[in-house]
Amino acid sequence: VLAAAPEDRARSIKALLINWFVCWWGNIAGAILHFTFFAWQTGLVKTVKIKGSELPASSYSDPLNTLEHIETIYYESQDAFRQDYFGGDFCTRSNYALANMCKLMNAARAKCTANFATSILRGWGCN
Repeated sequence: VLAAAPEDRARSIKALLINWFVCWWGNIAGAILHFTFFAWQTGLVKTVKIKGSELPASSYSDPLNTLEHIETIYYESQDAFRQDYFGGDFCTRSNYALANMCKLMNAARAKCTANFATSILRGWGCN
């Protein structure tokens, strides 16, 4: 963009923004596919469900309860899960049995909450 001739600068900026947008959404889509198809369905990542709740929000990873999964962790409420995850020993419990789940959840949070400058740099990295 900086090396473009003045008459080509607008087109270069537009191409840069389109490239960043496509790469950012591709990054998110890749993360979602990785988490759902590889990690979660193989049992590497457990399903968190709220006890006694039939609401779609009772399961974070399968809200419609349509997929088969073998590993489930039950909590009394969503707040109980949040408190355990953010303030408890969730990631280190049982000799780090949930460490893979924590790694994927932290990666997803980092991708979804990245600031604009980080997203621009990742977009440039796609090239």
